[in-house]
Amino acid sequence: VRLLCIGDSVTAGLDAGYNAPYSNSPKRYWEWVTALFAMDKHENDNSGYEFIALGNVVDNSIAKTTFNVDIDGIQINSLTACACGRSSSTTTGWLSQKIVGETINPFYDVEKQKFSLRYWVEKYRTLIVNEDGTTTRCNSENKGELAPEDTTTNNVCEPTHVLIQLGYNQKYAENGGARTKYITELKQIIDTIKEEYPNICILLSLPDTAGTYFPQYFPDYFGDGKDIYPMDFMIGTTKTFHDSISFMNTDLISMADEVNKIFYCPTFFASPSCIGGSHRHVNDFAFYSSKSSAQLYNVQCGTLPTYHPNNAAHASWAYQIYSLIKYTLLRL
Repeated sequence: VRLLCIGDSVTAGLDAGYNAPYSNSPKRYWEWVTALFAMDKHENDNSGYEFIALGNVVDNSIAKTTFNVDIDGIQINSLTACACGRSSSTTTGWLSQKIVGETINPFYDVEKQKFSLRYWVEKYRTLIVNEDGTTTRCNSENKGELAPEDTTTNNVCEPTHVLIQLGYNQKYAENGGARTKYITELKQIIDTIKEEYPNICILLSLPDTAGTYFPQYFPDYFGDGKDIYPMDFMIGTTKTFHDSISFMNTDLISMADEVNKIFYCPTFFASPSCIGGSHRHVNDFAFYSSKSSAQLYNVQCGTLPTYHPNNAAHASWAYQIYSLIKYTLLRL
């Protein structure tokens, strides 16, 4: 599995370390997914799926992160992961030469003046994909011409899965130009990826405030049935944000097309796992990641949920992604 995550400040990791279970734990969801696959192998005599998180843009820092697993007696040191996350970014930015401000978009093919996953793979390559699907680190002779001399600073090669997490910075809650622009641009990214790499699985996700499809299992979260995952306690800014993201998620769900390997991935931070070939239970790590039950369901640091997921929420969301990837591997 070679997972590329493209997103905004959530993917970049704003507030992702809040309420982390220990000092060098996984923080962002793509780190937690990496940890889950590593835990699978650890518990199965090193047998299981090889997994690598791809990317070369995480705001203005080095893309590759290093962290440890220390959960329920499982200890794994120095795991690494990458992503493509830029705070304040939009679908418009990822289709442009510069994502935000002066941040160069590595997916922008300058000659063809368009978004291109193939351009990113070829120009920024730091890994060679072998016939068996494993990867080998490039050297100065076979790396992409725009890749850094030190190819160990990031992971770039052809993905098997691409997760797109965009929309926080272009919210809408009704029909109109903002909705049309978002859907059109997101489809443009999806269509380009599928044209260049038809077999890639695309996962669509947009985290909302804390919520669940299964309120019967979570009595603290019950709603009036008027929207996709309602919660009665929402008021003010939180409710406005929830209503907008809920509306956008219905559009993402409508884009799902399993025949063409396009999937909607749940992001609800209080829920059983989505149907998939999962190996472990969500409470193995997500509940452990919370220092108090009240914080487990909170998306933002401290009080009622609004924007950025805390560590427990990132862990829960990662479990949904992990389970869905397993589903694609077993079913397709």
